[in-house]
Amino acid sequence: MDAGLAVMAISVGWSFSSMLSGQVVHRLGEKKVILIGILAMGAGLAFASRLTAESTMLSIEIAALLIGIGMGTQTPALLAGVQNSVNPSEMGVATSTHMLARTIGGAIGVSMMVRC
Repeated sequence: MDAGLAVMAISVGWSFSSMLSGQVVHRLGEKKVILIGILAMGAGLAFASRLTAESTMLSIEIAALLIGIGMGTQTPALLAGVQNSVNPSEMGVATSTHMLARTIGGAIGVSMMVRC
């Protein structure tokens, strides 16, 4: 059950920050929103690196939430950056390549974590 709560915190953070990021990216620009996401994810990872076996579930939830917020903030901003960097005739290829790279990266990341 605890593992499910940690995954839920990532999912909730990712979902809400992705919705907000999609609205904010037009005002601030992709680079600033991506930087905000990197900082949030970095803070979550730094916080998670300090967790021990005696850490409370709340501490784990906070770290997972920060990681989810960081990931969700970057998702629409990176996609907008990819789409804005190509000609309209190449947008479908660029978008699908971006999604393929995310899928492959996720698969590699999960397999690396399973090995640890």
